[in-house]
Amino acid sequence: MLSYFEKRATHLRESLEDPSSDWLQTLNTYRQFALVNRLFARWRHLYVRFLRPQMTQASVCYTLLDIGFGGGDIPLRLLAWAARDGRRLAITAIDYSERAMAAAAQRTWPSNLCFRQTSVSDLRREDRPFDFVISNHVLHELPQHDLEPFLDDSAALVRRQIVFNDVARSAWGAVGFALCTGPFLHRSFTVADGIISLRRAYTLNELRALAPPPWQVESLFPSRLLLTLRK
Repeated sequence: MLSYFEKRATHLRESLEDPSSDWLQTLNTYRQFALVNRLFARWRHLYVRFLRPQMTQASVCYTLLDIGFGGGDIPLRLLAWAARDGRRLAITAIDYSERAMAAAAQRTWPSNLCFRQTSVSDLRREDRPFDFVISNHVLHELPQHDLEPFLDDSAALVRRQIVFNDVARSAWGAVGFALCTGPFLHRSFTVADGIISLRRAYTLNELRALAPPPWQVESLFPSRLLLTLRK
């Protein structure tokens, strides 16, 4: 099994990326992201560490861009935390996937959360900056030659802080993920796609070798990588 994680398995594709995949399983996968992210992604920690300290003025409406919103659970939680802290926050959540947009359209969302089907490069051409830019489980989906342009476009859009949060390639991380999710998350692609994501992901040293200064790369438990930029 360890040999499957020696190199990035960039040839693998997740079922969620296949437009012909079963729609009910696709919807269930988006809905189950909320639980997976609560268990593993540690966005509460990242909000407290990176975002909240820079939201110092109660009278200001801060803006945040979420790249690859998936099921929309992370921007929803960020809005709740900011409101609890007495801070105003408006979030634009983008995704290239028509299916992600269709799934989001089936729910009712707060007025300060806007969903768009667009790309980071398109937003850069609009010349519309944001105070914060985040992503969750996006870096591993990018071909290596697209990483630098993606970082350049993201850096051009931000005024304060970028936080990119992703899985780290690890056989033990895959075992832990499967044990924690396999018995409970059914009728979806969540578990199988999660293992594929872990096989497609970078290791700490690989991402450090690719990230240009002043970007910072660090590890986060369990089996996660952070790529951050402070303006």
